[in-house]
Amino acid sequence: MSKPRRCYVHVIFLVMFLVLNLFKDFRSQAQLLPDDEVQTLEQIFSRLNNDYWNTSVDQYSCQTSNGLKIINKLPDPSYSSYSNVTCDCTFNNSTICHITWIELRNLRINAELPIDFADLTYLRTLDLSRNNFKGFIPKQWASLPLVYLSLRGNLITGTIPNEIGNILTLEVLVFQDNNMEGPIPKELGNLVNLKRIWINGVSFSGKIPEFIGNWTKLERLDMQGTSMEGPIPSTISLLTNLRELYLASNSLTGQVSQWLSDTNKKFDISYNNFTGSSQSTN
Repeated sequence: MSKPRRCYVHVIFLVMFLVLNLFKDFRSQAQLLPDDEVQTLEQIFSRLNNDYWNTSVDQYSCQTSNGLKIINKLPDPSYSSYSNVTCDCTFNNSTICHITWIELRNLRINAELPIDFADLTYLRTLDLSRNNFKGFIPKQWASLPLVYLSLRGNLITGTIPNEIGNILTLEVLVFQDNNMEGPIPKELGNLVNLKRIWINGVSFSGKIPEFIGNWTKLERLDMQGTSMEGPIPSTISLLTNLRELYLASNSLTGQVSQWLSDTNKKFDISYNNFTGSSQSTN
């Protein structure tokens, strides 16, 4: 072999060596999703049993700015569906990722609500709206640092677990349009960071609890179309940040509070059994 030929071969090997080492270095410094979260996601996907999903998740799945791709195609292109699993990769000097955001909306999922979400201990947003989830809300979810929880438009039954009142980080809570029942547990009075709550279209019973006065950060309260009865508690006047109040189509009674005459608020308390004048604003 001629000398130029030998040099050419050596250069090729040198380049390959450098590329392999760069790749090895990249993998060693990559932002990794812990094995337990990988396994939890795989377990959740298997429980939900959705044929449209790409369930291949590994330690390197978080290395994209667009979140994990967990769905190959939508059930129907004209159907308003959304799928997103997002990581936060700022942990341990940006070498470790954790799942913080899951949205699985309008995906026609027929399954029980997975307890396994409780094992994603950094999860802050969980939106499972407009599917066909059924069964009870797992009390184990109360260990999560959730800020946003929406179960809107499913087939969920049972009562609100008392343990939900332990999620002190909650700012948005949505139980709207489900088959749940029972009174609102007193433990929800602990949710002092709530800003918006929707529990309309659900057969909750009993009176509007006095503890709503604890929700001093609340901006919107939507409790329409339930089986709630009795008067609006006077503690509602403590909600100085409230801008929207919707209590229509219940069995509420008593006088309409002068507090509702505040023109800065949008409210609808029609289709109840109140005595008084204005029962709605535009």
